[in-house]
Amino acid sequence: MIRNCLETNAAGCSRCASPFVLSNNKDCTLPNCRNIQDNACVQCDNGFHLKQGVFCEVNSPNCLYYDEDGNCQLCKAGLALTSNAECSDLPSPCLKTADGDKTRCVSCSAAYFLNRFYQC
Repeated sequence: MIRNCLETNAAGCSRCASPFVLSNNKDCTLPNCRNIQDNACVQCDNGFHLKQGVFCEVNSPNCLYYDEDGNCQLCKAGLALTSNAECSDLPSPCLKTADGDKTRCVSCSAAYFLNRFYQC
């Protein structure tokens, strides 16, 4: 029996359970994962981070730190974190926007306050 395989044929596995993918040698693996334990990736290859504690996702060049769920938590200088955990170039001094809408700021840098129009 091939681990995480849903369907097999004479050559080996033909379909894997999500998020596993079929490898060239007809077994199921997690792409860009360096170490799999208990059907989940526990260590990703360089340039990738763990997403939802299961699979690896490519790092954003603008994100400096990811939380344990794989969501960006800290952006490079000059960029702001949106509410959907992405780094965006926002008008200063806005630090975070509502649902990726660059016109609705929800968090301002120190010494600024948020007005009723979602501006700092």
